[in-house]
Amino acid sequence: MSRRNARGIGSLYQQHSHDAYRRASERINEQQVESIRLQIATFQEYLVNFSQKHRKDIESNLEFRNRFTDMCNLIGVDPLNIERGSLFSNLTGLSDFYMSLAVQLVDMCVSTSSLTGGLVRVDDILQALSTKRRTAITLSDLHKAIKVLKPLNDNAHQYEIIPVNDILYMRSQPRQVNNDILTLLEIAHSNHGWIDQHTVHTHSPAWSTDRIRNSLRQAVMDDGFVWVDEQAPSTRYYFPSLFHDVVQSVV
Repeated sequence: MSRRNARGIGSLYQQHSHDAYRRASERINEQQVESIRLQIATFQEYLVNFSQKHRKDIESNLEFRNRFTDMCNLIGVDPLNIERGSLFSNLTGLSDFYMSLAVQLVDMCVSTSSLTGGLVRVDDILQALSTKRRTAITLSDLHKAIKVLKPLNDNAHQYEIIPVNDILYMRSQPRQVNNDILTLLEIAHSNHGWIDQHTVHTHSPAWSTDRIRNSLRQAVMDDGFVWVDEQAPSTRYYFPSLFHDVVQSVV
């Protein structure tokens, strides 16, 4: 046999081996894909059934709700951001809970906006929601409810939690709250909920009279954050968002 024929036979053998390996690899890949598909389908069914079976526990039991959330996060499933038609689009319980919570949050913000200008203490909201739902609502729950509302943000409403020192406030109006207004809010918090020009000047001596007046005017006219009491010896400006019973009044 010539060397050329030997090389030809060797090439055919190598090609045959390569084809055999490729076919075997394809069969293995197909089997793996099918196995993964079955595992996902099984887990999907389990997760949906679990969420439906324990729906009441998810809604009423904080610890159970947190554990279920952790389980979803562990496998990369976000029950608050599930596209229709996706593998987990039938997942209920947790997503329904936060959708319902988001609706109640909007109702509270809208109901109190004429009083507070769309600025409410987060602690008051949590207390009111906990009372309304008869289960403990946490800051984490509130963040998730706000996430549900994010696609609804527009020129009329925007839901965001903002910190002022150690206190968190819910802002439900689109206008950004500037630093001067936040300073007025901080001063009012340390002064039983109200301020006047003298109080502001005492806490912020570097502020000019015009700056104080302009900030107070904006808080009243533009933002609607304060009420004006002209019956006092000096005009007082009250922040109703600091009143504990404002949110409770709409529960």
